[in-house]
Amino acid sequence: MRTLLLSLALTGLLIGCQTTPPPRPRATPANALGNAALGEGRYKEASEHYASWLVNHPQDFTCQYHHAIALEMQGELDLAVEGYSKALELNREHLPARMRRANTYFRGKAYDQADQDLNEVMGDKAFTQMDPHDQVMAYALAGQIALGKKLPSIALDHLETAVELARRHKKQVRAGQYKRLLYNRAMALFLLNAYQMALEDFTEYARVHQEQGMGLTPNDMYHLVLLNYLSGQFKQAAVYLAHVPRVERRRLSDTLDDPAFFLGDPSVAATTTSQR
Repeated sequence: MRTLLLSLALTGLLIGCQTTPPPRPRATPANALGNAALGEGRYKEASEHYASWLVNHPQDFTCQYHHAIALEMQGELDLAVEGYSKALELNREHLPARMRRANTYFRGKAYDQADQDLNEVMGDKAFTQMDPHDQVMAYALAGQIALGKKLPSIALDHLETAVELARRHKKQVRAGQYKRLLYNRAMALFLLNAYQMALEDFTEYARVHQEQGMGLTPNDMYHLVLLNYLSGQFKQAAVYLAHVPRVERRRLSDTLDDPAFFLGDPSVAATTTSQR
């Protein structure tokens, strides 16, 4: 009997110890899940987490801003503009949000809206205090917008400032961003018929591109042929021409009205052309 009572007592003690369950771990908030997904490049998942959080927290500026970034990175440009606009309603002074909205407008070819946003950013007294990288990107975007609006002189002004800043702050500007600046400035110079200067920029662009371990594309070769030819560098144009597909050579021939150079033997054409 004593054994039975002791057994029952021990059973009761064990049951009593289990009546209070351990505390459950707190669920990670949706906005934190969104931040983690955004940081890892899982943009669709990030936007879903942010949307869930914003249902009950519509005044969360940071979440609105990050949600717009996630949408932009998915190519959802209209929704991204809407998201940046909501964020700016909560904080009109946030220059990065306005700059990202300008870039999103630019990607959607809404150049006037992009220009308006970027002018506000660059005209703000806080702009000069922004990180040099962001200043470079602002001038670069201003140049791209001007090119989109077919204003090469204005584009050139902005791009020259961007290149100068990028060279001054090399450690803060990635090689890929720098070569894109050179490419765009070369295009602005080309549109202004400054072929030799355009060639210098494009040659540097090609050098940086190759230093990154990347081969030149047929489009790159096309531009190198075109700019060398227009600059009177016929032998160098002939070297690149050998790597240009026949269909592109015909396009060059039609554009520049020189079938002997572009459709014949490049080495022979280079000699005869230089003797003109």
